[in-house]
Amino acid sequence: MSCTSLLKRGAAFYILNFLLLLKLQSQCLTAGPQSGGVFSNDNSIGSFAFGTPSNAQTSDNNRSTASAVAFLFVGNTNYLKASGFGFSIPPATTICGIKVEVEKSASGISVLATVNDNVIQLMKNGTLTGSNYATSADWTGTDAYYTYGGSSDQWGTTWTTADINSANFGVALSAQINGIAILFPSARIDHIRVTVYYNFVIVPVKLIQFAGSLDPAGQARLSWNLTGNGEETVVRLQKKYEHDSWTTIYSTTSKIPSVAQSYEYTDNNMGRSSADYRLEIVSTSGASSYSSIVHIEGRVGNRIIVFPDPARDVIQLSSPENIYHVACIGIDGINYHLTFQQYGGNLYQADISRLRSGIYFIKVNDTRLKFVKQ
Repeated sequence: MSCTSLLKRGAAFYILNFLLLLKLQSQCLTAGPQSGGVFSNDNSIGSFAFGTPSNAQTSDNNRSTASAVAFLFVGNTNYLKASGFGFSIPPATTICGIKVEVEKSASGISVLATVNDNVIQLMKNGTLTGSNYATSADWTGTDAYYTYGGSSDQWGTTWTTADINSANFGVALSAQINGIAILFPSARIDHIRVTVYYNFVIVPVKLIQFAGSLDPAGQARLSWNLTGNGEETVVRLQKKYEHDSWTTIYSTTSKIPSVAQSYEYTDNNMGRSSADYRLEIVSTSGASSYSSIVHIEGRVGNRIIVFPDPARDVIQLSSPENIYHVACIGIDGINYHLTFQQYGGNLYQADISRLRSGIYFIKVNDTRLKFVKQ
């Protein structure tokens, strides 16, 4: 074989490897979905235990179930924990995101008796870590997969390949059961599976710090520090309310120097009681990396609250939004009519002197509250 032929073959080899590297930089690779190998009930939370936790290993209609009982029909379940997923993510990679899919359903439910998420959280080294992705949506009576996280979602923390490959990496979930005197709902888990997204991209820009806090005026103040190698980089500050999608609220393009640079942004529109923030850093190759998520709680005045609790003659609501719907349901399942009169700006008051003593649930707009009548 001639030297020219060898040079051509060598050049082709390096070109193919270069193209492969570009492809790896442009998208995350996928591991899974994989099922857990170790399941347990952890009673460090809640009152209702999950029976036969290992039934959540496969989707076969054999379910791990936690149920309300005759004298205790409102409360949270214990944790159902799944670990031992057996991931083998290659070394020298970065974790893009983690997706958890839970096949779940509920029984014994009605308009007045519901099951909801209480905790959906990942475990790092056996310890609950990062964001709680529980939602307020009612569970249905039919088995279906519900997705938490995704291909670019790190659940409010950071992960190494060692964290993911550990036998103690896993998922913990707890449900909220809201029964009534004649209905005792059950939370049922048929299957838990996890998908991990990773890549080999090493983004030249390094995020040293990303933080946020609420200032006295009720505005979210975000700050971050970056170092780089002079490469032109797009930095996007993104925001998300619960159940919403990420939205870019600020973007800048600049060459990041090797000396650490500080940046600040003030979000004058918190808009609701709390919000999550993250940074998306996009290199010239188009590869994106994401910071950990910063969660900022708004003022208590931005939430609907009921007080006093317990109450004797009247209850009051503090609501930053106009009240367009109020429903009151006793623990006996009976609807009770309450009329709230507005006074003093965002305060509302209702006479409850005719109600019998006991527990009542009121739904104000889309917010569910509870109070005790003495």
